[in-house]
Amino acid sequence: DRGSTEIDGYTEMFFDSYGDMVRGMAALEEALATDYAQFAAPGIPALVAVKKVDTPVPAYLDDVKLIKRMSFLGRKDGVSAAVFQDEWWQMHSALVKTMTGYAGYNQNLVIDRIVDGESVPFEELPIEGVVEFWFENMKAFDECYGSPAFKRTGAHGTEFIDNITTYLVEAQPIELQPGIPGAHVVRGGVRIDVGWQGAWEVRELPTERP
Repeated sequence: DRGSTEIDGYTEMFFDSYGDMVRGMAALEEALATDYAQFAAPGIPALVAVKKVDTPVPAYLDDVKLIKRMSFLGRKDGVSAAVFQDEWWQMHSALVKTMTGYAGYNQNLVIDRIVDGESVPFEELPIEGVVEFWFENMKAFDECYGSPAFKRTGAHGTEFIDNITTYLVEAQPIELQPGIPGAHVVRGGVRIDVGWQGAWEVRELPTERP
């Protein structure tokens, strides 16, 4: 069955450290609350994640409008957070590298979940990882997911992943305010905020592909 993560959009911010994130988000708290109140429901949850850039998007594609596909991953019953990380960052990463057709691949490992300003356990916000894939076009997309290598990779995913929710997203870059401690926009960092519409347009992709 399709996963349970329902979003209209999300913002993604990067910080040099967890401490920088805490200070930066405190500095932004009032401005964000005012902005979110215009279009989003209250109580927006946040995921704090470590980004592993597995396959960087090549520089020659920087000005190309790519297809971006994201999946929110749950952890299978009986699988610990440590086992999930090891399977995902080691064996699964190696299997993804045997696949063809994609232009870039990131793994975002969730290390904290925040609801109403408080850290909550996995059971209250059951997302353990967020996948980012980029494709040059739908032909490349279909090549990737129609390959035997994908079938092998997907079979491995069923051993530790559950509750997969997949979307196609369209990015809209946002210029950061000056003076936010440690905040910048790079391919690497520690924060993903989930749940609001505006920074990214999200279109549901009717498939479950880890």
